[in-house]
Amino acid sequence: MNITLKPTHVVDAVTHPNPYPFYAELVAQRPFYYDEALKAWVVSGAEGVTEILSHPACRVRPLDEPVPRGLVGSAAAGIFQHLARMNDGYKHLELKQAINARLARLEATRLMSLSQRWAQEFWQAGTSLNEYSFELPVYIMADCLGIPSDCLSETVRWVRQFALCLNPLSTPDQVGIGKMAAERLWEMLEPEQGEAWAANLIGLMFQAYEATAGLIGNTLLAIRELGRQILERPHLLPEFIQEVIRFNPSVQNTRRYLSEDVVIGGHALRAGDTVVVVLAAANRDPQANRQYFTFGLGGHACPGARAASIITQAAIEQCIQTGVADNMHALGYHAYPNLRIPILQERGQ
Repeated sequence: MNITLKPTHVVDAVTHPNPYPFYAELVAQRPFYYDEALKAWVVSGAEGVTEILSHPACRVRPLDEPVPRGLVGSAAAGIFQHLARMNDGYKHLELKQAINARLARLEATRLMSLSQRWAQEFWQAGTSLNEYSFELPVYIMADCLGIPSDCLSETVRWVRQFALCLNPLSTPDQVGIGKMAAERLWEMLEPEQGEAWAANLIGLMFQAYEATAGLIGNTLLAIRELGRQILERPHLLPEFIQEVIRFNPSVQNTRRYLSEDVVIGGHALRAGDTVVVVLAAANRDPQANRQYFTFGLGGHACPGARAASIITQAAIEQCIQTGVADNMHALGYHAYPNLRIPILQERGQ
């Protein structure tokens, strides 16, 4: 007899086959509580998540560790310290405005056309489904952001390696590989783009690599399990993707760090406290009224939400046309503490 163990912890839940009963229990019974095992507050209810993501005292990095200690002294640290999503205050605002302006110039029709072309080229090259989900979004984003065509292949390889040093579950050897890739990216982009914009170009490609890979994979699984009508009525795909973003998001949780003593949701939080914000649970809170928190809120809302949806649509359309959407499965989930990215495989491989 097969026994499916229930996740016991918000970190365990990320790679569990079905974490959502656990999340539903959190929202219903413990929407805002202190977890002794994590040494952190856990917030899962829509109201609490909204307050935490909007509160100026809830910062994206600890005050005493603006850059992860393991990156200090490397090019990866130089990139990290300039990322808009890893800063608060005036520096964040200035960088975010520049990113929004750059992405706003990407017309939806042009982005879709570019995405469709790259999706077709990837499939014709015989790329594995797993590599397709990870690398396709980076090629598209790099192309859109002006990376020269003769540099695209090595840029994508470096972005994939750079991601290793930002995953806290990576081995020391993987972190070393990621740091070397960061040097290559920095050497290529910084002289022409300047420190701040070079770092955020890398950041946009890195986010496309992980988060959009998860959205592609989770959408494929949802079509197989719940949305077979999409195979016959592909015009429903854009709306279906939005439901996947809400019900099975790539980013399951994020963290905030208190910069001062505050009272939020009736709880006294202290400077230095950590808050685990369970976005995937809040998305299903009945009080959310179909709102989703996957891309954040307010000043730190992800600027790449539109691009991720368009890239995913093009990727899935190609999978439908080739029959892969009806002939694949997941072997499990990649090891991340907060990202839900399935390990994909075509049947028969």
